[in-house]
Amino acid sequence: MADTPDPVSKPRNWLRILLIASLAVNLLVAGAFVGAAFSDKGGKKERNPAAQMPVGPYGRAFSKEDRQALRQSFEARRDTFRENRAQMRAFGEDLAEAVRAMPFDAEAVRTILTAQRGLQLQMQEAGSEIMVERLEQMGPEARAAFAERLEKGIKRFNNR
Repeated sequence: MADTPDPVSKPRNWLRILLIASLAVNLLVAGAFVGAAFSDKGGKKERNPAAQMPVGPYGRAFSKEDRQALRQSFEARRDTFRENRAQMRAFGEDLAEAVRAMPFDAEAVRTILTAQRGLQLQMQEAGSEIMVERLEQMGPEARAAFAERLEKGIKRFNNR
């Protein structure tokens, strides 16, 4: 009798590939966000959570003074962002361990990714709140200028 491939292994391999691809995309997005948020293009590199800034068209739409005020707001929440960063590293380590586990436990991977997504959402919400607080402090003319710069930035992004 000839050996026939196990029909369950093929879909399972595709599931594993899909999960790894999903992880890679998640890590790339998170890495890009964290890398951009922690870089200081002014020449002096700060490797602390206070250097986090909104990135992309939103962040670039703020004036230099507004970006400085945003940095100060992030600085005031330094400990929280530092803890979140440590937790994100821990999620990465946990995920690597779960992916290597034999037998592979897809539910364990899902649990880690769900927890990671929850923390990412918390970080995004904190950044959004800092941005809204700054917009509230701006006068109507400054907000209108922000909106104009934002629209130009979005148009530039969409024309790539």
